Formats: sequence, structure tokens, C-alpha cells
Amino acid sequence: MRKAVVVTLIGAGLAVAGSAVAGAAVDLGRLPAVGAPGPAAPPADPPPPAEEAPPAEEAPPAEEAPPADEAPRGFELEIDPELDAQFGPRAVNAADAAVIVEEAFPGARVTEAELDERDGGPVWEMTFELGGDEREVEVDADDGRILD
Repeated sequence: MRKAVVVTLIGAGLAVAGSAVAGAAVDLGRLPAVGAPGPAAPPADPPPPAEEAPPAEEAPPAEEAPPADEAPRGFELEIDPELDAQFGPRAVNAADAAVIVEEAFPGARVTEAELDERDGGPVWEMTFELGGDEREVEVDADDGRILD
């Protein structure tokens, strides 16, 4: 491991040094000759000036960020790999279930979503805070119904 790091550092140093030498030659208006001694070829004529592009259209104003109390919040997500493989893709994902809970319980803030099983089907066990209390509810992962 130490050898690889040292080689990497040396390689990076050589790359930087080589860039500095090449940059100095360009700054002097000449490039070093390759393979033959003697003066380098004179610099090429500068390219013709580019045509001016038409003015760009003004971009629409950016949307304002939502107030802090309305900003999207994250939550803990727990998915058992066996259940995930068993149920495959679900019509209602954890983010959808969080929105469903927060709309059903105004003022709620989802803190955790866990993929679970109920009656042989996938459900999201949602933990949320509301009015200083922690509550749980299950959301059907197939159709989005709140089950309890």
C-alpha cells in the first residue's frame, strides 16, 4: 500500500512538473522541437475572431426556497433485503408513503419508514411525530391506503 501511494505521489509530481515546463514554453511563444535540435517552428497565426452569439434569452426567475417549516425533511429508511426481493418493485415507495401520512395527519413529520409484511402483502410501517407524540401507522405499499 505504501509503495502504491509513493508511486502515485511521484507520478502526480511529474505530471505537475511537466505541465509547468510545457506551460513555460507556451508562454514564451514557442514549443520545444521534438526529436531534432534547433529552433522551433514559429507560432501559428491566431485564429480568426469568433462571431458574436445572439443574446441568450433571459431565464425565468428561480423558484423561491420554501420556508424552513415547509422544507422537505428526511427520514430513516429500513428495508429488509429479503422482503425487498420477495415483493419486488412497489407501486407506493417510502417517499410516497411519507406524503400520504403527512397529508392524512396535518402537522405530522415522518421520522422513519420500514418495509414490512401484512397479510402476505407489502406495507410501509411509518413512524411519525404529531403534537409532540410519536405514532405509527401502516400504509399499503400496493395502493397507498392507510391500514391502521
